[in-house]
Amino acid sequence: MQAFSIKSSLILPTILYLSCRLLPQSFAYLSMDPGDEGMAMAEAVLETERESLRACQLALEAKISERAVLLRKKQVMGAKEAAKQKVVADFMFFIEAIEKNDMETTNRFDEKAMKNTILTMMNDDSGGFGKKK
Repeated sequence: MQAFSIKSSLILPTILYLSCRLLPQSFAYLSMDPGDEGMAMAEAVLETERESLRACQLALEAKISERAVLLRKKQVMGAKEAAKQKVVADFMFFIEAIEKNDMETTNRFDEKAMKNTILTMMNDDSGGFGKKK
């Protein structure tokens, strides 16, 4: 998981760095004469490059925002999965206690709370144990 984060955090800055390093090559065909025509062309090229850089910057910001949203969704999904695993583990503990005729453990188990937890997960808007959306 750590390697994925390192790779993804290095790819976009590398692309931006390379695109910035290629910018000076755009000026190679311009003549160095001080005429107005050459200056107008240079300004046009500069403006085009600025627009390109701004588009790249906006794309990078969008990707960073998308990554943050996806990370948050992953955390939420992980928390829900952990809750499901806990419910299953608690229920299995209850089943084992019944099989062993351990009345003390079975009496401590709150069946109503387990039922409500399972119903909540089944009716959860994001899926839970019920239908996946």
